[in-house]
Formats: sequence, C-alpha cells, structure tokens
Amino acid sequence: MATPSHAQQPWTWVGRGSREGAKPGRHFGGALASGAFYSSTGVMLEDLEVSEGRISLKIEQYRDFIYVTKFTGHDGKALAEFEGVDASYEIKGDEGYVRAVITSSSGQRAWTQPVLVA
Repeated sequence: MATPSHAQQPWTWVGRGSREGAKPGRHFGGALASGAFYSSTGVMLEDLEVSEGRISLKIEQYRDFIYVTKFTGHDGKALAEFEGVDASYEIKGDEGYVRAVITSSSGQRAWTQPVLVA
C-alpha cells in the first residue's frame, strides 16, 4: 500500500464498496466502474462514504500534519471547507457535482471522484 512518504509519486487508490450500493469484494474493474477510487500525492483516506444526501470522509492522520478539505461544485465553485481529519458535506441538489479536495500542511493532496447531483 502507498504511504504518505510517496509524496512525489502521484497514485490512485481503488476502494472496495466505498459508494452506497457497491459490494465489498468486487474486482478492480468494478471498483473503477463504480467510482470507488480517489487520486492522491500522499494523503490517505480511512473512509469515504457517498449517499444521496451526504458525502463524508475521514483522513488518515500522518505525523502532526493539518488537513483542509474543500468541497467544490460545478465550475470549481467553493461549497464548504473543513479543517481536521473528518469532513462532510450535505448535498443541496443544485451543485451539478460535488468533489472533495484534501490538502495537508505538507503540501500533499487527494481528490475524490466527482459525485453527480441531479
């Protein structure tokens, strides 16, 4: 598994069942098809949950780094910002999509896949 020490080497983490309705144990292609993955330069997520009304995540704490999570929507519109290892966003329905971008005080980042909002 990649660790935060790989800060200069971007990578993609493919999860198992991190989106509502996804089933644990699905193969690699199934996880990719369901959007159960995120990209990172070192920030690791312990949990990522997506439901119809909410996106929640928990960041794996590394050293004494400080984490800022920004939820953005269509055209990069800022929707919410949180500091710490826990962040969640209540979907309102007019965002177009919602994505979380997490930045650590070390400069490492992670990006979730956009969640389309109807």
